[in-house]
Amino acid sequence: MGIALTAPGTRHDAMMRIAVYQRHAGATREENQSALEEWYARQPEELIGSTPEEVQRDISGILDWVYSDRFTAARRMARDSTTVSESQMDIVLNQWSRSSRRIVFLLLVRTRLGQPRISAADIGKATGISVRTVYDAIHKLVDSEVIIRTEGRRTQLPDKTYSAECCSYVLPHKAG
Repeated sequence: MGIALTAPGTRHDAMMRIAVYQRHAGATREENQSALEEWYARQPEELIGSTPEEVQRDISGILDWVYSDRFTAARRMARDSTTVSESQMDIVLNQWSRSSRRIVFLLLVRTRLGQPRISAADIGKATGISVRTVYDAIHKLVDSEVIIRTEGRRTQLPDKTYSAECCSYVLPHKAG
């Protein structure tokens, strides 16, 4: 394992990274525990502020978490939320311009991540497209029903001016 302690107070985080890596690589709990113990034995003593008993309790706690249902469910949910299907990529690739493809792809990913609210200026920054082009493309995409735009709430401020939330953009798709 290429992780080494370089400063006091970083042991726990390093062990967490190792345990997660080992779990993703398919190691059993026992193999993971051996890897953590071997790694710990190679670290400089002056950087370790914990007793061996504290380290063993920490290893057990880390492994309990890494091999728990909470860890695997969170991992599965994160993977599934950013997966893009072939039909969704067809929606992106079938757009009439490069700017529209960039915008649709950005909105698709944000929708999958549960972050549909974004301003036109932020779309422009994320895609490298001018705000004017973003507005034009979004109007065409909404008109052609490629995306659904939901206006943000507008509220009147005490000084009688208005403030508005960013619009929300969603790509309707039969797969959800």
